[in-house]
Order: sequence, then structure tokens, then C-alpha cells
Amino acid sequence: LEGTGQLQARLNNNADCLPNLMSIIQNSLTNIPNPYIHYFKTVSDIERDELQFSSLNHTQPQSIRMIFKEGPDRRRYNAPTYEDDVAAVFVGDSDGMPGKRDIAIYPTSDDALSRLPGQTHTFTSQCMFLSNNANFTQDYLHSIDLPSLPTHTLNLKIGCEVRTLQPLPGSPQIAVGSRLKITRINPLTNEIVAKRGNDDINIPRINFTASHNGIQFSRLQFPIKLQPYLQNISPMNCNIDPMTYPLLFPSGEKGWHSNILKTNSTRRVTRLHFAQYRMAFRNSPLAALHFSRKLFQQFLVDTWVRVESERLQFIRNNQVKLRAEHY
Repeated sequence: LEGTGQLQARLNNNADCLPNLMSIIQNSLTNIPNPYIHYFKTVSDIERDELQFSSLNHTQPQSIRMIFKEGPDRRRYNAPTYEDDVAAVFVGDSDGMPGKRDIAIYPTSDDALSRLPGQTHTFTSQCMFLSNNANFTQDYLHSIDLPSLPTHTLNLKIGCEVRTLQPLPGSPQIAVGSRLKITRINPLTNEIVAKRGNDDINIPRINFTASHNGIQFSRLQFPIKLQPYLQNISPMNCNIDPMTYPLLFPSGEKGWHSNILKTNSTRRVTRLHFAQYRMAFRNSPLAALHFSRKLFQQFLVDTWVRVESERLQFIRNNQVKLRAEHY
């Protein structure tokens, strides 16, 4: 949903909110330059791309689901009966230590490639006009990007995941939309080898014909596109707060990380001290953090959970230093 459709959906889910105020909030968030918008996809972005790809290539769309992990017995921890309170319950393993939180992101194509180690290999296509288009340059032809067409410039790394746009000659088991993992790249011989299961798949260049704005053209390129995938990030990552709470940090202000130093000191700032600094009330323009009501409660509880988890983790990993055998 975009624009008025997005606004109406929010109003339907929040009937007590003023429409004018909700519109102001949405327009403000849209105009604020948040860097994470360009680097990561939302679930709706993934769903839209999947439906568009399957429609153009006449394939069955992949199912997209959000998975919430729950314990084996839902009756042990009932939902709070007082809806204005926010609380957290540690559900530990055999020694009582809570496990790590599963935080996943879905980066855009360029950002997904930059996160992989190794050298980036670039392959350019050969494009040709199939009709008389004297008013268009070759650069314009290279800039055309269609969902069912490989890009003119294809950047790959060993280990990246790609999606096929055409069946591959010599590999009948590979259909349109198959996901492959690149295992070998030789830019001198234009050789790309990928793996699916235990099979090594050689990916040849294929000639595509397409039409765009009345232009008939062909493009000789590898029939693949880079396929971003879900990646887990560490709970210590400073980007978690702005990605989890965009209403509280609309400009993408980063959270705590382990390399923050105290002023005029070589000692590091702990997560607890950083949280205390961020939550302090100051004589400054109104901060969204302190006036977000229940969302502020959720942020407080979430921050405390992370502080307490790290304390328990420290105790667990430093039993010898703490001389645990003496108590």
C-alpha cells in the first residue's frame, strides 16, 4: 500500500486516531531522509516483487511468511490482562539463561552483495536495437531495467544467491525462478558456475528480446538476477533500534555499540549507561521518545531485556574470573 491507501489502512487499524494527525505523521515520516529505507526491504516490498516476477514469467509465486517462535506450552505465560502494561518474560533453557534474539533483515540487492567477502566481478551485456530508434542512444538502452530482463551490468560475488530468468540449456532441472548459489566465477572466460543441492550448474549467456516504450531491442547477458536473502544480525548491532522503532528514530539515529568511549576517557560506555543517557529528560524541544506512551514502554522493556541478557551472558562466560565455585 502507498499514499492514501496506506493512510486509510492505518486509520482502519486505529479508529481512535485523528485522520488529520495521522496524515501529518505519515507525510513527516515520508519526507524525513531515513537511510534504512534504501538498504532494506519491507515484507510488502518482497511480496510485491515476488508477485510481479511470477506474473511476468508465468510461474507460481513463492510463499512468503512471517514466523513467530513459541514455546511448547502456550498456557504457561498468559497474555497480560491489563492492556496498558508492557512486560517481558525470560524463557530460558536448562540453565536458565535466555537464548539469543532472532533478528533478521532483508537487504536490497546492492547492500546484500556488499555484505559478502571477496572480489566483485562485473559482467556487461551486449545490447542491440531491433528497430529504427535514431532518437535513442546506446546508454539509454543499457539503462532499461525490466523484471524479466537481466541488467546491463551484472555484479556478482562467489557465495551470492541468484534467481534464473530463463531455463538453462543443458540443465533441464533448472526452471524460471530457480534459486542458485554462485560457486565459481572466471571473468576471463566468462564462466559462471552455480550450485543447486549437489548439482553444479553452468550458466551460459542467453540472448533476450524485449520491448520498452516502443523500442524493440535484444540483450545478450547471463539469465540471472541477484537474489537478496534474509540475514540474521547480532543483538549488539547499533542499527537495531532505528530499524525496530522508526517512529522513535525517524532519521535513523544509531543505537548503542561496544566502541562508544566516555568523554576524555578510554573506558567504554555500557549499554545501561547509554540507555540512561538516551532516556534522560532534557530542557530541549519535545522528543518523540518520551511522548510515545505505550511504544515508549515497549522500548524501555526491550532495552532492559538486552541489558539483563548481557549481564547474564557475562556471568555465564566468566565463571572462573568470578570464582563461582566459592559461592
